[in-house]
Order: sequence, then C-alpha cells, then structure tokens
Amino acid sequence: MAVRITSGTTNRTYLKNLNGSQHAMNKAMERVESGRDFQRVSDNVTQATRAINVRSRIYRNEQMTNNVNTAAEQLNMAETALKQMNDICSNVQSEMFKALNTPTLQASKETFSAFLDGAKDEFMRLANTKYNDKYVLGGLGIDVAPFKANVDGKMEFNGSAIEKMVDKKPMVRDK
Repeated sequence: MAVRITSGTTNRTYLKNLNGSQHAMNKAMERVESGRDFQRVSDNVTQATRAINVRSRIYRNEQMTNNVNTAAEQLNMAETALKQMNDICSNVQSEMFKALNTPTLQASKETFSAFLDGAKDEFMRLANTKYNDKYVLGGLGIDVAPFKANVDGKMEFNGSAIEKMVDKKPMVRDK
C-alpha cells in the first residue's frame, strides 16, 4: 500500500518546524540580550527563588556597607570638630597667658575678651557641627541644635546648663 504525501502536508510540517525553530531562536536571543536564563518565575521556580535570595542578600550587604560608611563619616566629622575645639582651648590658654604677662593689664584684658568672644562663637559653631542634617555631637536630640548660649552667655546643652551637668566631685580610682 502506497502512502500519498501531499504538498499541503509537506507545507504544514515545514511551517510547524519553522515556527518551532523560530520560537527557540527567539527564546535564545532573549536569554542572550537580557543575560537571564528565564524571563518569568514560572519558567524556572528553583532558579528564580535562588536569584531572589541572592539579590536580597546583596541588597542587605550593600545597605549594611552604606550604614557603616555613614557611621564612619559621622564619627570622622565628630572627631574633626573635637580636634578643632581642642585647638581652640589651647589657643585660649596661650592667649590667656599672654594677657597675664603683658605689662598693660587693662588693654590685654580687652584684647583677650574680644579673642575669647570669637573663640566662644567658633566653639559653639563646632559644637553644633552637622552631618546629613543631624548634629554629630547632639546625643539623642540630633534634629535641634544641641548647644546654645543662654541669656547670661553661658553654654547650654539641650536646654540644660553645662555646669550643672558636670560632676564636680574629684575622681577617685579604686586600686
């Protein structure tokens, strides 16, 4: 018995194979262009789950790195401000000794007083140093300037007089 293959059957088979090959080629091109093995989670659930886990770990690691870098930069700003404040204190001390050792005490007092006012303003500016819109020496109150001068010209920290905060008892070390 002879089987007859018509041209319509040949054409249908050819078109079916051509469409299948074209579909496979399009999928391969999508993978090459996107750099992904699959486009939808349903294409490969196991690989998609792994990819999501890896991406979330990478994001958490990047976030931790950013947090550490921000904290380090904030500490560097605080350290720089404190070093400059220390320099101001040293300058005040040396200017005070100069004023005390000057023969015309009244003129040196006035000069020292003007110097001290400038040093106080600079000290206040450094004490209220900001990083990322937060005061680095502010403690808990980092949204409002922590250091201010009261009506008497004395420095306050978060509304409390600094001299009241300092423990005036001598430190005794246990041996």
